[in-house]
Amino acid sequence: MTENGTQCLFLTISDVSGYPSVKFTAIATTVIGSISSIGSILGNALVLFVLFKHERLRTPSNVLLGSLCLTDFLTGFIVVPTISVRRITEAYGSGICIIRIVCAYFSYLTVIVSVVTIGLISIDRYYAIMMPFSYERNVTARKYFAFLTLVWLILAVHSSLPFLQILSGTTFFKIAFSLMGVTIIMFAALYTRISKVVKRHRSKIYPRPSSYRASELQQQDGTAATLGGESGNHRNSERKRTNTIAIILATSVICYGPLAMIFVLRGIQGDTFELIYIADPWADLILYLNSSINPVIYCFRARDINEAVLGALPNKARRLFNRTISI
Repeated sequence: MTENGTQCLFLTISDVSGYPSVKFTAIATTVIGSISSIGSILGNALVLFVLFKHERLRTPSNVLLGSLCLTDFLTGFIVVPTISVRRITEAYGSGICIIRIVCAYFSYLTVIVSVVTIGLISIDRYYAIMMPFSYERNVTARKYFAFLTLVWLILAVHSSLPFLQILSGTTFFKIAFSLMGVTIIMFAALYTRISKVVKRHRSKIYPRPSSYRASELQQQDGTAATLGGESGNHRNSERKRTNTIAIILATSVICYGPLAMIFVLRGIQGDTFELIYIADPWADLILYLNSSINPVIYCFRARDINEAVLGALPNKARRLFNRTISI
């Protein structure tokens, strides 16, 4: 395939207006992405609002979730609209350089910050489950907030390096793929270890019954919970939070999967027409859908966030939300 295009910094805006498949892909992904971005903006804005408003929700793990929520909000508010305009204009042969730059910069920033935050969340859950007393003593929301602010600043500068021609686009993508790979491996390793510890802990507190009656089992459960004391309540709370976060992280890894495969294929085959203009838009769409799925998980799985979000909704919306949950 021969491409005619114009140069936009290190990016090339190619003339692909003669390909119907590119136009169909651009229109289809734009329609679906625009619908999902509405949910992403509203859902993540609401979760960020309640996290900021309620001091009781400013726990260390929720600060990390807030960082992930902010990247999802920026994805719906900036990335999806600009990438939709970019794909439509390029499909019809009139790409806009400034749109391409804004889209690329915020895409790089949100993806890399999300990946780093997912890695930090995995480490946080491992620390909370494996060393609960040390975690309570040393980890604070203020420390996490300061550290995440530094992470955002560093990655904001890093994402600008290709545009300043300090870092090549190829090198940048290699770094991004390496971060994604390390994060997925870390997530799998840490949560495998956590699941083994949680399973072993449950087997000690709740031994498998052999000949107990139902009433005796209930009495045994109550005794075990009493013996556990505050430590048992803390561990139970951390396990529930860990299960919720595991769902969030697993969903994120699944949504990142297609884009990671595109990166691998681009490294092996080079930038072919099919990868760049057909496969990549759909992989991007799946990744961006994750930003509208996450707030739904927060609201349905995290009880404290659920209650705060319900309290922030108007009465009609609250009744509709409760009716939806009860179905």
